[in-house]
Amino acid sequence: MAVDADPGLTSRQRYTCHFSRVLERTPAEVRRLLRVLLSAPGFARIVDEVLFVTTELLTNVWKHTDGRCHLTVQVSPHGVHIHVRDYSMDLPIQVIAEDDDESGRGIVAVDRCATSFQVAKIPDGKIVTAFLAVGTVSAPTVDDGPDGDR
Repeated sequence: MAVDADPGLTSRQRYTCHFSRVLERTPAEVRRLLRVLLSAPGFARIVDEVLFVTTELLTNVWKHTDGRCHLTVQVSPHGVHIHVRDYSMDLPIQVIAEDDDESGRGIVAVDRCATSFQVAKIPDGKIVTAFLAVGTVSAPTVDDGPDGDR
């Protein structure tokens, strides 16, 4: 795995990982690295969603392509950009899975979690991009009684 830092950014703001084969890094390893990247104040509310979206996009690469891809996660004051570039011309398909289907929900879930979600064809594959804005995820409140006591 190679990690690149943009010269204008600190290494805590941008993480780039190049995968040369299927399962070169496990999803758990990628999530652990991203937790470090997202440890800056202000990102705690979207960490789980960023980890889910990243894992889902990488899983799709590993399931539906030869596994070669480039993952770039960039943190800005506005949110987190996730870019996954692979070498397959097949575009992800949003399907409505039946209750007993064991797959087919990932892209729909990614689209719902992300503030924006796009797929762009490039000459030798595609780039899947998701953006999760800071402050768009709110924790549910728990009401323990009729007076709203907690």
